Amino acid sequence: MVRDASRHAWMGRALADLTAARPDAVVVEMGLPGDGLPGAVRIFTHGATAACGVAAAEVLAGGHPGRTAP
Repeated sequence: MVRDASRHAWMGRALADLTAARPDAVVVEMGLPGDGLPGAVRIFTHGATAACGVAAAEVLAGGHPGRTAP
């Protein structure tokens, strides 16, 4: 999980190193999406609010944000 990785060079480098070690990594970008973000799967929340975090967690868990279970 990162926030605005494309805006901060050090974060982009750290993320590149991490995903090189784990190419199957899922990267959740909690800020503004940028070009070339590494990771096998990338989720962009377009914000870092609690609601965005919950929505990302629901997607990762296989749920559907905004829907309740029957």
